[in-house]
Amino acid sequence: MPESAAAKRKEHATEPADPMTLAAQEDPSTLFAGRGSLTSRIEQGKAARRKVPRAKLADCKIDNRDPIALLDASNVGRVTELIPIRYGRMVANPFAFYRGAAPLMAYDLSKLPHSNLIVQLGGDAHLANFGLFASPERRILFGPNDFDETLPGPFDWDMRRLATSFVIAARERGLATRDQRGVVRRLCETFRQRIAEFSRMDTLDVWYYQFKAASMLAIADSTEERRKELAVIDKARQQSSRSVTTHVTELVNGKLRIKDVPPLVYHVPLASPRDHAQYDALVRHFFADYRLTLPDDRRALFDRYELVDVAIRVVGIGSVGTRCYEALFTVMGSSP
Repeated sequence: MPESAAAKRKEHATEPADPMTLAAQEDPSTLFAGRGSLTSRIEQGKAARRKVPRAKLADCKIDNRDPIALLDASNVGRVTELIPIRYGRMVANPFAFYRGAAPLMAYDLSKLPHSNLIVQLGGDAHLANFGLFASPERRILFGPNDFDETLPGPFDWDMRRLATSFVIAARERGLATRDQRGVVRRLCETFRQRIAEFSRMDTLDVWYYQFKAASMLAIADSTEERRKELAVIDKARQQSSRSVTTHVTELVNGKLRIKDVPPLVYHVPLASPRDHAQYDALVRHFFADYRLTLPDDRRALFDRYELVDVAIRVVGIGSVGTRCYEALFTVMGSSP
């Protein structure tokens, strides 16, 4: 990008980008290039497999790495007083350690053979990062629900992390080695089948594909498994902003506020009214910028709410110590 154009973009960073301007900055030869035919893509996959056979992906020889140093390096930029909570959660059991040690696995995978078939990775695809959630249309869906580690990379990195998480969880549950292998084989077989199905589908159909709660029930292996899944789905349906608000807020001087539960939920300590004013202005500026990223219909909905409180929340295991905030919005003009 020319220097003058870059400066202009920076000067007007808070303004919505002009799609035509952005399109003009792209290399026209790369637009609408497509991904090739299904046959050519299959051949690319076979070529990648010949270069790095599947058996090669089983290699795991890592030398001269210091796990503690890698974990310490991942703490840079975190809230220092929360780091002990991170380590405390990690030592609870092997699966908890695995959840919090994504930097170790990322380091290991970077040193090992890989497919070189680059996709947009979830980046932390362990089984606890999959679950039920409501779509914007309030459909109950199942899928990945954590994307704070997303980066481009070889597709097998996500698969290795996911498969390993199944092994560790199966060991924690006391499953026999044969059953552990069976679980991972089924996982990989299902992944392969779904990718094969998606490769034959229309692009828009893949883009809008959703794995609904009903789909979970359809593949249940037994009546007992179906009963358990129904209970989980019913619980998910009962979750709403109102039910959550009941548990995580309280009235303070007649105003609704996020409830402090230190050290896991707390408000930023501010020394003076001036600090409060600066912090409030910073937060509101953040949400004003966020508002500009929304489509018009979402912006219209967003504008019906007002920000009333913000607090820091300690979440997960690997994310402990990062600056994770939760915000409380209420409908404008509503009373507590």
